[in-house]
Amino acid sequence: MLPHDIETIRKALSGELPGEAAHLEMLPYRGATSTMLKSANDYRESAVAVLLFHEDDALKSVLIERPTYNGTHSGQMAFPGGKRDAEDPDLIFTALREMHEEIGFKDDKIIHLGQLTRVYIAVSRFLVYPHVFYSQNVYPFTPDPIEVESIITFDLFDIYKPENKTTTQIKLDNGVIMKDIPCFDIAEKVVWGATALVMEETRRLIL
Repeated sequence: MLPHDIETIRKALSGELPGEAAHLEMLPYRGATSTMLKSANDYRESAVAVLLFHEDDALKSVLIERPTYNGTHSGQMAFPGGKRDAEDPDLIFTALREMHEEIGFKDDKIIHLGQLTRVYIAVSRFLVYPHVFYSQNVYPFTPDPIEVESIITFDLFDIYKPENKTTTQIKLDNGVIMKDIPCFDIAEKVVWGATALVMEETRRLIL
């Protein structure tokens, strides 16, 4: 039997999702996924794992910090995940495989609670499918030395605190500064872009 809060989330995921209406508030200089896909025909499928677990009577989740490198998602915060390999039977498998590779976590008894609304990332041409999981046995986490700079665990209900939903400015590789970007302040880390969209839908789903 699932804990009451997890069962509530599972039922919410099986119903009507907040969807792109939840994304709109966190969209930085971009359109909704359904609109962008009308002109995108070369995207690659990927999946991320929104891992939920209990610790110290709190419901928690986990983010990774990407290392600094010469690439699109350098230094960004993200849920564990990545592109679908040709051998992956489905995107649930992709999310679990990537989570194992990036944070060293694997649980044969992990429970798939459902899927959130997909998000298209135009700059890297990834169509991301967020899958939500629950585990009763999560530690220890071990960061991949190449793909992960650090692992952040956080109380899921931190995303409900008004002071943690804010704006920031982002400096792009070409020197352009984007101002007033909607974001979450989680464990003193700035969460923006596609990850913030997934986080906002999670916030509204549970709310």
